[in-house]
Amino acid sequence: MSKQLAKAVKKVFIPKKARTNHYSMLYKFASGVITPDDFINYLEKRGGAAIPPVIEKLKKFLKTSQAQWSIFGDGNAKLGFLTFSSVAGVDCVGMGSCGEVCYSFKGWRFINAFMRQWQNSQLLKTADGRRQIAEALDKKLASKKVTTIRLYVDGDFANIETVGFWQTQMRKHKSREFYGYSKSLQTLIDYHNLGGTFAPNYKLNLSEGHKYDQTVVEQAKQLPIFRGIFGMISLQNWSGTIYDADHKTTPQARAEISRRYRALTGRASFACPNRCDTCTPKGHACGSSRFNGVDIISAIH
Repeated sequence: MSKQLAKAVKKVFIPKKARTNHYSMLYKFASGVITPDDFINYLEKRGGAAIPPVIEKLKKFLKTSQAQWSIFGDGNAKLGFLTFSSVAGVDCVGMGSCGEVCYSFKGWRFINAFMRQWQNSQLLKTADGRRQIAEALDKKLASKKVTTIRLYVDGDFANIETVGFWQTQMRKHKSREFYGYSKSLQTLIDYHNLGGTFAPNYKLNLSEGHKYDQTVVEQAKQLPIFRGIFGMISLQNWSGTIYDADHKTTPQARAEISRRYRALTGRASFACPNRCDTCTPKGHACGSSRFNGVDIISAIH
């Protein structure tokens, strides 16, 4: 595990030794520091009702290289559209300070959520794995009800080959909207500089908290897929209510987000309501051309 990942694990996760060690083991497995056999032995010792089915699926995946967990997610309370994830942190080649507040790590308390991310990262590494992803996407998009796909909810573009794979899938499904948040800025720039072409139906939100300097940021802003900045700001020491009962950002909190962001940067912004596809009457701002060039800001959560 890198020092950066170790720091993220220590700061983000519940500060109990057993819990922190558990997340560290997940990281070590995803990073290849420990073998699958070592990981299976660890899970067997840890125990729990969810573990035996996970071990069975993992062994089958290792034997057949065929997906055992669903490749795409159909959304949740915050996401009302098709989603794809890979391993958070490990696949995030542009990760910087964001690792210390990453919501994805907290989701690893559900072992199957982690295993889906791990599986997808493995599938992206091989031609047969990418074929499985493409076929799963075709099947999902056979329904005309699915109009929007988010890449990535967890994880990021790990390399140029992965960028090219997804651009091909997006062009294949040109009637659908794809969007995402990425910190893999240099990877996207390298893909472009090597002659790679971007799909016109993909919107990139340049996600803050990356490790790159302003020179790289400015190059990323010139990419044809660039929609705008997506950033986060702390509402620490603010006495108001941040989220309502549905976990949507309250109007008062959104006003405070915009006020603090302007005070910090001198720029206006659009405050994220924390529930995708509810921010405007015409769909989500992060995937809309109407919000090109607009900074979209969320409270750190």
